[in-house]
Amino acid sequence: MSSKRSQDSLFAQTIWDLFGRGSSETRPFGDAVIDGIDLDIEGGSPRGYAAMVTALRSKSANQDFLIGAAPQCPFPDAILGSVINAVGLDYVNVQFYNNYCSALGASFNFDVWDTWAKTQSANKQIKVYLTLPGSPRAAESGYVDMPSLSRLVPLVASRLEQ
Repeated sequence: MSSKRSQDSLFAQTIWDLFGRGSSETRPFGDAVIDGIDLDIEGGSPRGYAAMVTALRSKSANQDFLIGAAPQCPFPDAILGSVINAVGLDYVNVQFYNNYCSALGASFNFDVWDTWAKTQSANKQIKVYLTLPGSPRAAESGYVDMPSLSRLVPLVASRLEQ
């Protein structure tokens, strides 16, 4: 096992021991146990994340433990693209804001993500979630008001039924 892979596995073990069903004298939230992890990686390198997820998967086998990611809407995501193709995630919270492919723009690409989920994802049961900012100030761009959202959701749902 390479040194880098060992570090990734050690990081997964540390997460598991501090927050999951592992054990450690230092548990920031006492006996509370997380039921999953979401990779919201906004910068840096994708190196190590696939190995970390694989190690977490092995530790959480036969347990309810979700592993997901929050890629930005440009496809493939610049940082998480290789990771989400390499490991079987349970879900992706695709961020349809702060980019050219925001939910109300002409380049809205939920269908691209849906096609990826059905044809390329390591987990063919993966869920693709439409993630939007909750208020106009929550993101630089891409906020969707309620009237627009009430039109957008049925449109996305109708595409999925095809």
